Amino acid sequence: MIKLNKISLSGLAGSGKSSVGKLLAKKLNYEFVSVGNYSRQLAVDKFGMSINQFQDYCKNNPEMDKKIDQYFNYNCESKSNLIIDYRLAFHFLNDCFHVFLTVSDDIAIKRITQSNDRELELNGCSDIHQQIKTRNENMRLRFEEIYNVDFTNHKNYKLIINTDNRSLEEVAQLIYKNFELCTF
Repeated sequence: MIKLNKISLSGLAGSGKSSVGKLLAKKLNYEFVSVGNYSRQLAVDKFGMSINQFQDYCKNNPEMDKKIDQYFNYNCESKSNLIIDYRLAFHFLNDCFHVFLTVSDDIAIKRITQSNDRELELNGCSDIHQQIKTRNENMRLRFEEIYNVDFTNHKNYKLIINTDNRSLEEVAQLIYKNFELCTF
C-alpha cells in the first residue's frame, strides 16, 4: 500500500480552505499551495485585475482556466508533501486525500467580512450574501461547463466537514486524523 502525501481542500468561499490549509501545512511540515493565491497574483501581475474581474475574464475565456489548471496540476503532480487549496484537485490529482469543507451562508459572510476580503467588490450589489452566493455559483457553473464536473458534489471527496461550529484547529485535527488512516 502507498501512503498518501498530499491533502486537497475544496469548498465554497468562507469555508476555511486557506486558513485550515496553512495550519495543516505547518502541523505536517508540508508546503501549502493555493490555486486561488496563484490566480489572484496572475490577475494583478498580468492583467491588472481583481480576482472577481479575472473570474469574469476566465468565464469568457475558458482557455485561461485550462492554462491555470495545467500549470497548477503539473506543479502539484511533481511534488509531494503538499496541502493543496484547489477546488478541482479531486478531478485532476489522483494521489491526494480530498476534503470538502462546508459552511453556512451566515458564517461564510461573517468570516469573509471579518477578514476584510479584498475580493468583496460590491459592483452595484449591496447584498454581500448575494455576492458570495453568486461568486460560488458562477465558479461551479464555469467548471461544469469547462470540465463537466461539479466541485460541490460530495461524492468527489473522502471527507466532508462542516466548519460552522469548529475552530481551525478542530478542523485541521479532523483532517489529520482521517488522513493518517487513509492508504491505498
